[in-house]
Amino acid sequence: MSEVALDLLKIAAFLALLAQVACLVVVLVRMFQEGRVAWAVACIALLLCCGLGGQVAFVHGWTLPQRGWTRAVMVMWAVCMAVAVVAVALVAVNTDWDAARQHRRHHHWHWD
Repeated sequence: MSEVALDLLKIAAFLALLAQVACLVVVLVRMFQEGRVAWAVACIALLLCCGLGGQVAFVHGWTLPQRGWTRAVMVMWAVCMAVAVVAVALVAVNTDWDAARQHRRHHHWHWD
């Protein structure tokens, strides 16, 4: 795979990550609006402590009343997750790890 294609996949993964963060914020706000304050606070605490708050919010987001745009946000979040996983997997499979290691070793700063 060419370097340009790999760079485009990295950009796609990054944009999908940003969209996932936006969806997380929307779901947390929706939790507060629905009176599920304990769930929202638990998700925020778990996110800050160990990074699991996003997964809890994703699962709990599907249980929120599917009024208005809530379902669209959850579908978008799921699609963004899939795009990020596929893009990162393709980058990982197509990266020449030995060449990357040699490049880092060659360009590493040495303080003598």
